[in-house]
Amino acid sequence: LVGDPQPEDRRFQRYAEKGIDRVVSIQENAEDLFAQAGLLTKGHYVHDALPLLEKAVDLDPINPGYRLELGWTLFTLKKRDEGQAEIEIAVELAPDNVFVRGHLALLYENRDKLIWAHDNYKIIHTELQKRKRRKEGLTEEEQALHQRAKQRMAKIEDVAKRGHFPFMSQGRFIYCNTMMM
Repeated sequence: LVGDPQPEDRRFQRYAEKGIDRVVSIQENAEDLFAQAGLLTKGHYVHDALPLLEKAVDLDPINPGYRLELGWTLFTLKKRDEGQAEIEIAVELAPDNVFVRGHLALLYENRDKLIWAHDNYKIIHTELQKRKRRKEGLTEEEQALHQRAKQRMAKIEDVAKRGHFPFMSQGRFIYCNTMMM
């Protein structure tokens, strides 16, 4: 190269000096894999998307979006425990992301872990209420999620009031008349 290196070249030089010469290419590769998996999932080729998502997570294990999509794909493919574990990791990586938490709440609800689902819907509701009070404004998607979270909490609470609130305890369903929150 002739002349001063461009800012991008300096960045690569800094990575090389630290022994990190593949960071950018790995990130781009993970993004490409994730994008390809998204196309497959939208085309109802969920099973074919799984290895791409697993590879994307291997390349970028701290990306909550990749973990979430992998978890939901596993859940869709009836690998429920593995899917739940991935989505729980996604929530750990992005605890304030109400959309990631919304997927976890829905997963818990589908697995009849209604207390856990309710807790996550409540966290979503509370976080979005705070944003509204601070006048930050909510996007249309956040407004829709806020409304769904309120509806799902009310439905779970209604089930509990009728005395049919199932949750798992040592492999058996137990019905309780009150909900502990």
